[in-house]
Amino acid sequence: MKDAIYGVILAAGQGTRMGLSNQTGGKVMAMVQGEPLLSHSIKKLAAAGIKQIALVVNPENKQFLQNYAGDGQAWQVQLTYVVQERPWGIAHALGLCQSFTRQHKVALLLADNLFEASVTDAVQRFAVSGSGAKIFLSKVKEPQEYGVAVIQQDQVIRLVEKPKQWLSDWAVVGVYLYDATVYEKIKGLVPSQRGELEITDVNQRYLEAGELTWEALPGWWVDVGTPERLALAEAHLQTVRAL
Repeated sequence: MKDAIYGVILAAGQGTRMGLSNQTGGKVMAMVQGEPLLSHSIKKLAAAGIKQIALVVNPENKQFLQNYAGDGQAWQVQLTYVVQERPWGIAHALGLCQSFTRQHKVALLLADNLFEASVTDAVQRFAVSGSGAKIFLSKVKEPQEYGVAVIQQDQVIRLVEKPKQWLSDWAVVGVYLYDATVYEKIKGLVPSQRGELEITDVNQRYLEAGELTWEALPGWWVDVGTPERLALAEAHLQTVRAL
């Protein structure tokens, strides 16, 4: 299908900060409302009409996740497994998916990001007429813990990873839409000080080319990286399901 967007879910996190092990699937198998983060992520992309999804896994959690998710039939999607041998960053993980997505546009979702809003409309608009890259932003109280976007006259003018001084309270959410040129941008990246290819640097290249747009993501958003944030996500979903 010409306008189809392919999905990529980053599922290689080990989950050590949350007391999880690779042998039981790692971070993406953390349970929220009786359902693992991985299932929430697949459902989010499936609801947006994305049927072809790659799961980027690590060598140790691959088998467990394959046993759990299989070919994706339970969510009415087709799953492909891509192995990231070492934790070389989000951009590196996406780069491994080039042969999977081919010339299709791609929606990248970090499995430890839970959010209330639907991205269906944004995905479908991007599929038909979008180009460049689109990021989603959410207002946060502690921007120093996230990558943030500085907005001026409704345009992103700067992207900063975990700023030490206040620059903006617009945090970049872990869901991104890219055109097929994303892989050329990844190829030219230099590893950061922590030895990873950073997705912020990919977005920066789109920004410098005048090809980066953004949308505010309404409702709550939780970057589930600690037991405390996992509990917060649980509370949010409990409230939603009680309505």
